[in-house]
Amino acid sequence: MFVVILINNYHHGHAYIHPNPLNYDQKLEIKDNDLNIMHELMYKGEKMELLWFEIVIVLTISDILHSKLMWNAFNDFYVIFAGFVNEIVSSPLQGWIIHEVLEAIFNMVLLSIIFLSLNVGILAGLIHFCIDISHSLFIKTKNPIVHRSLHFAIESIFFILIYGL
Repeated sequence: MFVVILINNYHHGHAYIHPNPLNYDQKLEIKDNDLNIMHELMYKGEKMELLWFEIVIVLTISDILHSKLMWNAFNDFYVIFAGFVNEIVSSPLQGWIIHEVLEAIFNMVLLSIIFLSLNVGILAGLIHFCIDISHSLFIKTKNPIVHRSLHFAIESIFFILIYGL
């Protein structure tokens, strides 16, 4: 592993890089090609490290979008659909789980399209579903900020473990 902190001089196709920012006497000379390769590696590393954050932000927006669409734009349809589901299933618990599964599918489809990755969509829908089920059973808070913070914290940890390390 190497650390590139400071580019000292850039003259005539050469750059001098300090591999250790605390030891300015040690210099390493590299050529243009090496610098381009190193820049690509650093960019890819930064991009991969931030992917978890982008996924969590989009998942948060997706969840808010789902709520706004279902409770505002399609409220009449959603109430009628809930009535049909309630007639089909044998308990309110099953109806609630169906609602959570449909919300997870909504998140999965939206994130799969945005990130062009079915894996990201499936993981996002799955973790969101698990958090919704868990906090509905074990944490009885109605505060939307606490709800959103709980989702953000757990989803962040989940995606940091997958994409950030």
